[in-house]
Amino acid sequence: MANENKLSELEALLYAAGDPLDLATLASCSETDQEVCVELLHELQEKLEEDKACGLCLREIEGRWLLTIKLSCKESCARLFRPGHQAPLSSAAYETLAAVLYNQPVTRAQVEEVRGVNSDGIMSRLEERGLIESCGVLEQVGRPALFRVSERFLIESGLRSAEDIPAMDLLMVDSLRQWEESADEQKPDDCD
Repeated sequence: MANENKLSELEALLYAAGDPLDLATLASCSETDQEVCVELLHELQEKLEEDKACGLCLREIEGRWLLTIKLSCKESCARLFRPGHQAPLSSAAYETLAAVLYNQPVTRAQVEEVRGVNSDGIMSRLEERGLIESCGVLEQVGRPALFRVSERFLIESGLRSAEDIPAMDLLMVDSLRQWEESADEQKPDDCD
């Protein structure tokens, strides 16, 4: 019974936060030892996966925990949050995203070197959409900003961390799209 109460507490904390929470915060707020907290999180993750009537799952992303929707509910939720005027990503945007993804942390100049064309506008749009983010500056003349893929990108792509990215040809845009499609197909209806 005590475990069920702690599971409920962890679920409530994750729901109330809305954003990923680190283990220390979850353990502290639930007044649970971190090792026990990890066991409870895995138990909650399994419970949510097994419950076919539940549309939520628990995911770990870069050492932080998040309640999110199951992949089987992705399309319904996408219709709810479909932006009215947001165009799909262009081939150039996918190419730029791939350059950031496989070379992060990376400067705009480095992305342009990889792509062979100016990428300022595309990088700004990817940043506006929350798919890439600034993560510091390069310690050299001019101190250019460094970029990486964002937590939102990891959440939406179903990756636990950037290290989970499969090896592929960097600028094969079709390969990136195929990877996205195969990731959707390979994922079970529930989260990992």
